[in-house]
Amino acid sequence: MRKPAQGFAAHIAVLRHGIGAAGIKSTQFSILSEVERGSIAGPVTMCELASAMVMDRSTLGHNLRPLERDELVVLRQARHDRRKRYVELTRKGKSLLPRARRLWRRAENRFERISARIPRRSCGRSS
Repeated sequence: MRKPAQGFAAHIAVLRHGIGAAGIKSTQFSILSEVERGSIAGPVTMCELASAMVMDRSTLGHNLRPLERDELVVLRQARHDRRKRYVELTRKGKSLLPRARRLWRRAENRFERISARIPRRSCGRSS
């Protein structure tokens, strides 16, 4: 029987494989989605994005570098406060997200089908 940790690892593997077809990693997908969600009211700052992603700024910066290199996001310095940097999706980033979401949903559905066939263990103790 599978242990819960094995089930979780299998879920992550299915999602990584699914989103990988879009050419990005699951963490990158989450960042792109959050940038899009946060930018509805305007550009999102690095601090706002780090907070939403529950990451420190240096970790976020490390994760943004490949997205910037691949021209999926652009970092812009604020005009009024040069300490602030905004993260914005590029045209390429905006066009990638719908495909990535479809792949993500497909991977989630696949995992649900797989996990439905795995017998569940009782969490309670038998007397």
